Amino acid sequence: MIELPKSEGLNTVAFSMMFSSMTNSYKLLWFKAIFDHVLEGKTEIAVDILVQSMVIEAFPFIHKYKLGFSVQDQIESTLRTIPNAYRGNGDFTSLSTVINQKQLKKLHKEITNYVPYRLLTPF
Repeated sequence: MIELPKSEGLNTVAFSMMFSSMTNSYKLLWFKAIFDHVLEGKTEIAVDILVQSMVIEAFPFIHKYKLGFSVQDQIESTLRTIPNAYRGNGDFTSLSTVINQKQLKKLHKEITNYVPYRLLTPF
């Protein structure tokens, strides 16, 4: 566990525990999606938008940098359904036209059923 500086307004112990025992990319991508939207000033974010943000964020790691996340990582397996020749602009609308829709629905279900709760468990 990473030890963060103490803060009166934030439970830093629980915050650092959020990212313990990570076997998939979900926790980091979910947190980054929320963080990015909060920085934009949003106070309410639909789960669908978070999932889309996660897919957009993960796309270059899989296709451009050829990184692997984990054998069991559904985001990676979903993005691997995109043809290597795809050169879209990286927005979700263009990505969703080339992603296997069955895989995308499975990913959405898995993320919404587990990720928010696992991320918040330390709190």
